Amino acid sequence: MSTSPSRLAYQDCFELMDLALADSRGIRVKIDNPGTAKKCRQRINQARVIDRKENMLAIADGDPMQGKSQYDYLEIGVKVNKKGEIWLVLERKDTRKYEVESLSQWLEREKEEEEAWKRSEAVKDVLPTPEQHNQLGAVLIRRRI
Repeated sequence: MSTSPSRLAYQDCFELMDLALADSRGIRVKIDNPGTAKKCRQRINQARVIDRKENMLAIADGDPMQGKSQYDYLEIGVKVNKKGEIWLVLERKDTRKYEVESLSQWLEREKEEEEAWKRSEAVKDVLPTPEQHNQLGAVLIRRRI
């Protein structure tokens, strides 16, 4: 089955995406079965394609939104919770919080930690164990006598 190129055929999808953008994190929609959820996700993605094509024609050259969609900020997924309920999730990607770390700083810190660990292991090799300590103490006592 082919998909419709008309924006009107996807009005429900645009309404859901508008609701998701209006919320601080996005929305979720309860769906009755996995096939329907997959079809809804495909329809929403097709609606974004249509919006991009319309923006290519409607927005002037050089504008950063030409050929893009305001709905590109949404990630569409299907989630099943522990109860077995199926949810279509429209999540705003621009509200996610990430902890970002430079790889060069991370590698430098890892190297320093490894060197510190090696030094601590070297110290352990130099110090006698409690058993060795008792033996050495016995030897020293014998020598004094």
